[in-house]
Amino acid sequence: MEAMRKLREIRKAKNLSQAELADRANISRSYLSMIEAGVKHPNARRLRQIADALGVHVSALLDEGGEDDRIREHMDLLLTLPPEDQDTIIELAKRLARPRDA
Repeated sequence: MEAMRKLREIRKAKNLSQAELADRANISRSYLSMIEAGVKHPNARRLRQIADALGVHVSALLDEGGEDDRIREHMDLLLTLPPEDQDTIIELAKRLARPRDA
C-alpha cells in the first residue's frame, strides 16, 4: 500500500515533524516512523487518526489509480462501521489472506 509515501508527503507539505504529527494523532513517533518506512501498516482506526491529525480524508493518504482506488473504496466503507466491527472485518481479512497448507 502506498499510504506510507503519501503520508510522508502530506506531513512534510504541512510542515509537521514526525513528533508533531504523532502527538496530534495520539500515537508514538517511533510507530509513525515505522508506518512511513513501510515497516508497519496502520489499521483503519489508526489511519483515520492520522488523517484527522493532518486535516485530510483517509483517501488522501492513498495514491490515485488502479488497486488503490479499490482500497480507497473499501477503506471508506470500513470506516463507516463501528470500531469493533472494523476490527472483526480486519481480522477476518487477515485470516483469509493467510496461505493455506495444501
